Amino acid sequence: GHSVWPEPNAIRTLYNSGNFGKDAYFPRGAYGLPILFHFGEQNPLNCTLYGFSDGIMERWSSPVILKVARLNQDKCIKICLKLNSPLPEGWCLKRESDEKKLPPSAYPMADRPAKHGDTLNGNDPYTALFKAMASEDPMTLGKGGRV
Repeated sequence: GHSVWPEPNAIRTLYNSGNFGKDAYFPRGAYGLPILFHFGEQNPLNCTLYGFSDGIMERWSSPVILKVARLNQDKCIKICLKLNSPLPEGWCLKRESDEKKLPPSAYPMADRPAKHGDTLNGNDPYTALFKAMASEDPMTLGKGGRV
């Protein structure tokens, strides 16, 4: 099905028009790299998002640690830690031997105010995650426990 994340549309725009377009945005890169984008068997747009710093970074670990801890039979807490690790200097999409550097406006931490109905509910991926973790909506755990 169609993704609710913005990256697939940015990739389609890039490979259909030759540029990223003004709405290109890759927020999931903030949670670790590489990210493989697969568009289905009949679509040749498969590519990978990497970070770079003195060349391609084969891996960049997520600076986010998520945990749900059970306090007792009826109560759990959600824990979200954001480590102070530096982001890659830049970001690029690689498709076979073709590399395209992302413009700074498409970087995960670019200041991008959320639009009404936007999946990303914050100005950056970490703020959106913290807002989601702070919500009062309960989450179901294994044996019926609620968070």
